[in-house]
Amino acid sequence: MKSRTLLFLIPVLFILQCSTVDLQVNRKVVMTDRSIRVAILPFRIRNANWGSEFADAIGLHLAKNDRFVQVERGSELSRILDEQQFQESGLIDDQARAEIGRLTSAHLIVVGDGQALKLEDINGNPIKNLVDTCTVKAIDVETGNHVITIRKSPGTAWTWAFRLKYLLGLSLIWDRHDILIESSLYDEIANQFARNLESAIDAKKPETERVVQDRNITVDRYTAPGNE
Repeated sequence: MKSRTLLFLIPVLFILQCSTVDLQVNRKVVMTDRSIRVAILPFRIRNANWGSEFADAIGLHLAKNDRFVQVERGSELSRILDEQQFQESGLIDDQARAEIGRLTSAHLIVVGDGQALKLEDINGNPIKNLVDTCTVKAIDVETGNHVITIRKSPGTAWTWAFRLKYLLGLSLIWDRHDILIESSLYDEIANQFARNLESAIDAKKPETERVVQDRNITVDRYTAPGNE
């Protein structure tokens, strides 16, 4: 009986080593303001029309932390984005970044770009709000440095929560397809980004360069200037 259990767990654990979410945190960027104003721009998601909702989901999760204040997307901000043809390119240049900072007093700009995942339920109906690939960045308005970047590659993002759920269900309650759907929902990606942005901002103490494995997400941290 023990040998059968072991034979079952070995391939399962091997599968769960695969992660599709990569996170990079730049510890050289230090935010010292008590309240951090964040301008979240509409995301460019190919084959979907919910890029703005994806961006709003990040704002919703950040709003749970009193330290973050989301600036409204007013008419002037929309004008800048239109001039930049932002919806087509997903890119923003230094001049536009500075102008957004001036208009909104934002400390950070969050931008996102990705591809929707097309899946169907057992009845053949399309499942909405799924992300296949995406890159979401928080950019320091003043310097243009990337404070944090999160990337999702195709496939299931095996966080520890999803690993535990899969193992407890023994693949009978939640199979790999179920976990793929849950881990690909844009709200799940938004939650991960918001949570890790909070951690990056709150982490004040300088650290030596190291790589940390946490929840099956790769985090790169860097020594703050003057602490080499």
